[in-house]
Amino acid sequence: KKPLSLEITRANIELEKNRSEINIKHDILVNPNKFSAFYQDTRSKKSIIREIQLEAGSVNVTGTQSFNDGYRGSILLNETTLILPEDQLKLDGISAHWLADSSITNRIADFSIKQIKHLAQDPFFAPLSLSGNVIQQTNVDKRAPYLLSLTAGTSSLSYLKMDGEYAIENGNGQLILQISPIKFASSKLQPKQLFPPLAALGNVNGQIRGKATIRWSKKGVSKSNAVISAKDFSFAYGSTQVKGLNTRLSLNNLLPIRSEPKQNISIQALDFGIPIQDLLVSYQINTRDTPRVLLDQVHFLILGGEVTINPVVINLDPNAEASQIEAHLNNIDLNTFFKWIEMDGLTGDGQLSGKIPLTLGHDRIAITNGYLAAKAPGTLSLQSEKAKESSFQAVKEDA
Repeated sequence: KKPLSLEITRANIELEKNRSEINIKHDILVNPNKFSAFYQDTRSKKSIIREIQLEAGSVNVTGTQSFNDGYRGSILLNETTLILPEDQLKLDGISAHWLADSSITNRIADFSIKQIKHLAQDPFFAPLSLSGNVIQQTNVDKRAPYLLSLTAGTSSLSYLKMDGEYAIENGNGQLILQISPIKFASSKLQPKQLFPPLAALGNVNGQIRGKATIRWSKKGVSKSNAVISAKDFSFAYGSTQVKGLNTRLSLNNLLPIRSEPKQNISIQALDFGIPIQDLLVSYQINTRDTPRVLLDQVHFLILGGEVTINPVVINLDPNAEASQIEAHLNNIDLNTFFKWIEMDGLTGDGQLSGKIPLTLGHDRIAITNGYLAAKAPGTLSLQSEKAKESSFQAVKEDA
């Protein structure tokens, strides 16, 4: 890799004297070469040496040093490109303007990135642009925090906003990340335009939004929470159709993830070969000791009847014991059921009820000791052409 070298293309320094003071002015323009830097990533158990490739644009340093009034200056960075090979990320068109002039403004820096691109063959997100600023909050207290404001999005939609606050004196800070309401429509915006891996989702309609907050001190993260919601959401995934999905997930902790009790998901209609209506799921996520979901209520209409599931804890840890679920079926319409299974010549009427115990393991689902019973009155009829042919053949052989 090439070592860092600098080319100074302009260096103007002026000494200015007047009756009351002496000022020194400077205007320096530097053009660094393309170079690589390396750092040790210790986020995982095994530390990794990672590379940063940097192709810096021009760096312009200007300012005035007054012996009576202090220093006023700025650093302007133009059109820099940064590549993270291991993460397959490229940040192009980085520009920044740092100010050292607190007597005039509390603004510390402005910055922008024309394009953030995922270089993978199947990119996780569409190219983004980003802009923001850093200011120091103005008050008498010397511990005034620095404030960060940032927005990001595609060329047609700005959907991400970040606000941060950090006090150097005590190490306290917070970060607020917001996903602005994103409205999807069949003839307009689709998820794949923002996140290509979601290309399998088609005919998407509805709105999503989210917000996450993290607060920390020198001791570590002190508080974190998030809210994610979907409103009137509909989509198709292969042969599966989802209509009228509404949910609001409130997380009262992010590390580990833990939700408020009685989070709800409601779906007006769900069809994956079996039509389901009015699905309601009430649950809580808790991963303090082991990842698990506490199902408080599951209810939906299917085949002319209804299904409910008793409250149960579902273990998400593959090493944990299997979860036991008991589904109760009530008044399933036999005629609708037989039409759905499409067995030749099989018809009937009446209602079917019972329970189906399910053992939900890491890689399998088992049914044990289930039972279904038909409510009287009811009829069952089998008029199959294949059955008739078999009966006729049997009579012919006996003759």
